[in-house]
Amino acid sequence: FGERLYLFGERAVPALVEHLDHEHAFLRRNAVVALERIGGRTALEALTAALGRTRDPVQWCRLALALGRRRYVPALDPLLAQLGSEREPWRLAVLLYALGALGEPRAAATVARR
Repeated sequence: FGERLYLFGERAVPALVEHLDHEHAFLRRNAVVALERIGGRTALEALTAALGRTRDPVQWCRLALALGRRRYVPALDPLLAQLGSEREPWRLAVLLYALGALGEPRAAATVARR
């Protein structure tokens, strides 16, 4: 699903954004993959928003990593906010990786302190 839908580019973004909250995990998770590949402000804003509301741990992981890999600086504050309240070791590792991938000085300072 997500591996091919990205070929439609920005035209696919509205439909993919709707699937970020779909009841089926497969569709939620693959919407993240496609939106990351498409990129662009609208897609990355949607990924950032979904990071704060998803309860699916796999989708959450994909969201955080996608934002880091895309070096989407507007996601810095939401990622830092989650880092401040997170206690699960695996989630901390994902957040630290995503923050490091952003390449922002403020993120780097936070990662170095952890």
